[in-house]
Amino acid sequence: MKKYSFILLLFCAVASSLQSLSQKPATGVSKTGTTEFPRYPKAKGWINDFEGLLTKNQVRFLDSLMAVHQQKTTNQMCLVTAPASYYPKDSLVEYSRSLFNKWGVGTREKNNGVGILLSKQNRQIRINIGYGLEQVLTNRKCQEIIDDYILPLFKQGKYYEGIKNGITEIIRCLNESY
Repeated sequence: MKKYSFILLLFCAVASSLQSLSQKPATGVSKTGTTEFPRYPKAKGWINDFEGLLTKNQVRFLDSLMAVHQQKTTNQMCLVTAPASYYPKDSLVEYSRSLFNKWGVGTREKNNGVGILLSKQNRQIRINIGYGLEQVLTNRKCQEIIDDYILPLFKQGKYYEGIKNGITEIIRCLNESY
């Protein structure tokens, strides 16, 4: 009887282990080793205000800035405001890169996309640059744009003005290179 109980217990342990291997780990990492995020929203256009920080007129104005820049240069820009529920707070860099790649910001040939992701709830902002623009918009330059053009206005609660300043400065830097 003890022998059968041991075999039954061993069988249950093995079955439980196999079942847990077939499920996605709770850490957000898939079996392939890539991080999976809770939310990849569908793009609404160049401006994707999922936190509701901007008015419709502000969205239209920022969208027109980006559209005119794209027509002149083929560079594509995208802004996302993301609630805290869209990604773990410690994964901003990976989430923003993954989201903009999934959406296809920038042309495949030139890899000339600029993605701006900010989360008011998480108090985070990131500018992602395609490889084709890294000579002009280095990581250091992107951090300067955040620190000098965006954050001072965010600290005053002026989110639209900070976003507009940041986008305008990015476009100015990119236009200088043409």
